Amino acid sequence: MASPSDATTPRPPSRRRALGQPVRLWLYIGFLLAGGLVVVYGPVRLAPAVAAGHVVAIPWWAVFLLATAGELASVEMPIRKTNVLLTLNDAVIIIALMGTGPFVTALAMACCLAVVQAVQRLAPVQLIFNFAAELLAIPIYYVLLRVMVQPGAIFSLRSVVGYLVTVTLLSEVSNIEISAAMYLSEADFTVVTKGLASSAPVVAITALGNAVIAMIILVMTVAAPVVLLTLPIPVLATLATYRAQIARRRQQTDIENLFAATRILSYSKSVTAGAVDFLNHIAAMFHTTLVELTLLPPVPGHPALVTRTVDGVAADVMTTTPVECLPTGLVDALAADDILVTKRQGLGTPLANYIAADNRSTGMGVALPGADNASCLGYLVVGNRNKFVGDFQQTDLQLLGTLAKQLAFALQNGRLHEDLALLAGVQDDLVRKAFHDPLTGLANRALFVDHIEGAYHRAQRSGSLIFLLYIDLDEFKKINDTFGHAAGDEVLIQVADRLNKCVRATDTVARLGGDEFAILLEQATSLTAAETVAERIVESLGEPFPLANGTASIGASVGIAFTDMVGQSAVQLMKSADAAMYTAKRSGKGRHYVAV
Repeated sequence: MASPSDATTPRPPSRRRALGQPVRLWLYIGFLLAGGLVVVYGPVRLAPAVAAGHVVAIPWWAVFLLATAGELASVEMPIRKTNVLLTLNDAVIIIALMGTGPFVTALAMACCLAVVQAVQRLAPVQLIFNFAAELLAIPIYYVLLRVMVQPGAIFSLRSVVGYLVTVTLLSEVSNIEISAAMYLSEADFTVVTKGLASSAPVVAITALGNAVIAMIILVMTVAAPVVLLTLPIPVLATLATYRAQIARRRQQTDIENLFAATRILSYSKSVTAGAVDFLNHIAAMFHTTLVELTLLPPVPGHPALVTRTVDGVAADVMTTTPVECLPTGLVDALAADDILVTKRQGLGTPLANYIAADNRSTGMGVALPGADNASCLGYLVVGNRNKFVGDFQQTDLQLLGTLAKQLAFALQNGRLHEDLALLAGVQDDLVRKAFHDPLTGLANRALFVDHIEGAYHRAQRSGSLIFLLYIDLDEFKKINDTFGHAAGDEVLIQVADRLNKCVRATDTVARLGGDEFAILLEQATSLTAAETVAERIVESLGEPFPLANGTASIGASVGIAFTDMVGQSAVQLMKSADAAMYTAKRSGKGRHYVAV
């Protein structure tokens, strides 16, 4: 029979994987590949060029060379939280479809992508996906151009609009295909929506530019083909300008980020708040959701301090951790050299092993250097990057190393490592005493009321339910009278332990005072589920309590209230649960009652 904790703890769904990727992603890619092959080798196998007889015939090798040049000259531009790849291949496709059939165009473009990306050592799943998507895109381009473009008037207003609409529409379709693959790989719809919102406008603008370039090339092809020989000059000049502008923009952004980091370290009101703000700043800089700072103890035998932020939320703040529990070999490896883990390098390192255990394939790790060649103060780890941004680069590692030096300087000048550890410990102790019951370690009334108010506001926005259980111990006064107050305290500690075992880790258990406890169930799906928890509590607290001087037996009465059964305030919810508890007690004790 499963224990109560087993019954209430959700288990993550198993994910079937093949060749390192989810099976659902491979099925999706197989569907795209099959669809592309069927269409290319079927309906468009013998289809003629869109503008046959009006544009000089283009051989397959020319399409292949043009597409290869466009792919190699692509530029990666950072836009908001997304890196958008600027390429001229949309223009190449239009030109090829005008001068040759869709069959030749599809094979030449797909083979070009496969060759170039294989040389770039992209993962097999990316290679197959891009090959399949290109095969499927060419027939769609062809159909749209046949409908939109006038064969005898390829420069008419209708044809010009056709070029613009076709390229823009197909670029957005490709963007959606990539987003679908990202969702199937990551199972995170938020990442997909953010990526689409960031990239869709830029993709549309880029597509329009490619369509204009294609029209210019078509005009030159018909009017004066010899002019095409001069085309590489403006293209190369434009690409060089792009790259220079992007490099300058990145340099300026890096300087601004370093300045912002310095301000955070200099003007933070507290060490803990400063550490969290600093890590969130790093997360925003590198478009990651996980940043971890570990400070090593200055004295052997003392614990390390770990601060970790996930999605901008502080999961740990100066949490004491035994040095023995730190990732094996990571401290020594980072002390020797910074580590960059990508899909092609850094594999097999302690950092790669650490982030792989958390299902993150890429990351960066740098040491916090000590003064005058002293041992390092700790290390920074960054991982779980937004997939739409792309992989980490060596320049990212260098920038993270600079930030680590800034942090180390702040720690050694005015915020010594020893002072930091002491202050963090004092602050944590003060916070804990202010919001937790000193005897049982449970949340006290102040923290519990705060949790209820937060849960109540979230429930109002989402339309979900929250349940409150009010618990009073039966016959507890007899424990103090028979065994003494020390035994009563021992019973209260055991009660707290049993209550924690009856609920989920995400539920809030509190001691409100004396022998009164309360539990906030924010994720319960129904009243039946809440009543099941109440019955479990009554049964658990009805069992004997072993004491140093004997055995004590008590019971519990539980009142239940939830948001649909009470008024429109969190205070009323507590009052209703309290009243329901007294009704249960008057009804014979050792039972639960639901507020009506």
